Amino acid sequence: MTSPSPIPRNATPLDLLFPDLAAEISATRKMLEAIPDGHEDWKPHVKNMTLGALAGHVTEMPRFTKLFLDMDEMDWATFQWQETPLTSTAERLAHFDTVSAELTAALGAADWPSMSQTWIMRGGDVVYMKDLRATTVRLAGISHMVHHRAQLGVYLRLLDVAIPGPYGQSADKM
Repeated sequence: MTSPSPIPRNATPLDLLFPDLAAEISATRKMLEAIPDGHEDWKPHVKNMTLGALAGHVTEMPRFTKLFLDMDEMDWATFQWQETPLTSTAERLAHFDTVSAELTAALGAADWPSMSQTWIMRGGDVVYMKDLRATTVRLAGISHMVHHRAQLGVYLRLLDVAIPGPYGQSADKM
């Protein structure tokens, strides 16, 4: 058994806390690429989002996640979130590439004191989340994106679209 590699003295939060970020962005981009245009209003069930709304939400996740680095607190009683209107796969991919690069750069510039600070999401007096900024980025940002990417996979399967494998080949590629 080998001992683990020592942590480099100059390791950044991106290096140690989010080493999977590039892979998750790449896997998400592949899923967004597979979305056929012309099905934006389709949804598998009355309680589900439309394909266009879900795809837009996934596309915007890096931009939303970057807010956890830019703000110390998000109060939905005063904060106004506006999703970028995107109506085609080409528009979504271009936007996703831009916001993913911005998130990656922001995480690359993040320092340990900042990532160790408490971050709060609230709706007025009701606190929805209160945790370390690093944990918030992971759970409410990156893991949230992965969760909705999986939902996109279900939508695509129901539309009989080949699913790209996020971590290797999918059953459609075997």
